Amino acid sequence: MFDPYFTTKETGTGLGLSIVHSVVKRHNGYIKVFTEVGKGTVFEIYLPAVKVDDKSVDSKVERYDELQKEDFLKGKSVLIVEDEELVAMVAKEMLQVFGCSVDIVEDGKDAIEKYSEKLEKNEKYDIVIMDLTIPGGMSGKDAVKEIIKIDSSAKVIVASGYSTAPIISNYEDYGFKGKLVKPFQIKELQNELTRVLLS
Repeated sequence: MFDPYFTTKETGTGLGLSIVHSVVKRHNGYIKVFTEVGKGTVFEIYLPAVKVDDKSVDSKVERYDELQKEDFLKGKSVLIVEDEELVAMVAKEMLQVFGCSVDIVEDGKDAIEKYSEKLEKNEKYDIVIMDLTIPGGMSGKDAVKEIIKIDSSAKVIVASGYSTAPIISNYEDYGFKGKLVKPFQIKELQNELTRVLLS
């Protein structure tokens, strides 16, 4: 039931439980499932408790570094390629915290068109964050090749909920400059954008 795209429903993508499993696993937790036909299903989620050292929380040095990164990302232009509206809007809100300007498209084909339109205006996206798997649309794997053809210096980050996917492990082999494993936190997004832009 945690396998990607597995579903017993006539409609739906079958990604709900696989995403839940991914989130829990990334937080070093695990899930127990108890199910009985005709009666129902119970999910138990276990997450580790963490004792926080007050001295390490929000230190002046960490806050200074964070502010420096925020200033660095201010004014950067970002294109998000994501077919899930909620995921796209959350990522957009995160980026706007840093002062980025953000456009959103739903699949790879639209991303290529949007990127080309920007270049025709003598402008450019600083970063493209591209979903790897887009049901019914051009995938990130195919779209990044086309974007690189029209702009060899394009900086495209692959985003996926499958941390073990071969493309995530070897993203550079496919033309990507960085990676984000969904669901990502704002700090992870900030760090990866900064790293890619400075590379």
